[in-house]
Amino acid sequence: MCDDSRVALTPRQQKKRQMVRTGYAGIAVGAILVIIALTGAGLVLGLIGAIVLVVSGWATRALRDL
Repeated sequence: MCDDSRVALTPRQQKKRQMVRTGYAGIAVGAILVIIALTGAGLVLGLIGAIVLVVSGWATRALRDL
């Protein structure tokens, strides 16, 4: 595992890292919404959760590959 704690990141790399973290948070929120919907909270909530999950996953993967 690489320890990048002492390496100064460029502003672009810092922004990219923050956007990827935000994407992971979006994936988590989408997954939680889907789980809540599966327990009986509703079809609409499940659909919203699935959309958030897919879009966040796609965006995070696209940002990591930059």
